[in-house]
Amino acid sequence: MNFNGTLSPKIQSWQQPNWPQNAKHWTEFELNKKHFRLIGEQQQVKGWTLGYVLRQTTYSGDVFFKATAFLPLFSNEASLCAKLYELFPQYSAEVIAFDASQQWMLTASFGEAFVDTVPLSDWAEPFAAFAKLQITSVKHITELESAGCIRRDITNLPKQLRNIFQNEAITSRLPKELNLSADKLNHVIERLISAVAALSAFKIPNTLVHSDLHIENIAAAKSRPQKLNYGDAPKDEGFVFLIGAMAALATLSLTVPIYLE
Repeated sequence: MNFNGTLSPKIQSWQQPNWPQNAKHWTEFELNKKHFRLIGEQQQVKGWTLGYVLRQTTYSGDVFFKATAFLPLFSNEASLCAKLYELFPQYSAEVIAFDASQQWMLTASFGEAFVDTVPLSDWAEPFAAFAKLQITSVKHITELESAGCIRRDITNLPKQLRNIFQNEAITSRLPKELNLSADKLNHVIERLISAVAALSAFKIPNTLVHSDLHIENIAAAKSRPQKLNYGDAPKDEGFVFLIGAMAALATLSLTVPIYLE
């Protein structure tokens, strides 16, 4: 039985007429293969322009189905998350099954959200843990890229920025008071080229960049096993990072200031 149907890059899973039946059938098929006993029907948790999340209750706990959008600047979340769980199981949601061709995956429930009511000092722990993960990921760049993680080299930034400001569909939405003259843009690009060259001189390697690391994408998972063999990965810090389609391989996760006033 195969649910790898064709999918137009312009039509997402949830925009097709057979949604959500295909998601339901695929979920049941994959969970039955792994001997999960299902309870009730699949329920929608969240749906937005970038993806849909459904929950299936089982006698082994909740299982979450996620479908993500096919977008040119986004990573393949399903295959990337499967690889992340393979490489860094202590920091990743357990991927039970995935279909890279449709960008579908099933993950086990992984813990409680790291809520905004905790003291600010507690935020140091998950960010320190993610820094260790980034350092370790340097050894696995090729594997992560092969699994669908896009590469965002900083040397490409000047060209990408120039293309943005040559796109009328984008510039027409910018505030009218911005100075978008050719001289101003050339000056900005030159400053960016200089900044990239200065940073490149430090020869900082590419690493895994989250690109969306905020409170809703960190879960406390202190109930996870503490003595698993993770090879060269960092020891368990008690946090799961929901690394999705916005993840990338880049030199640093930086916000580059661009001044057009």
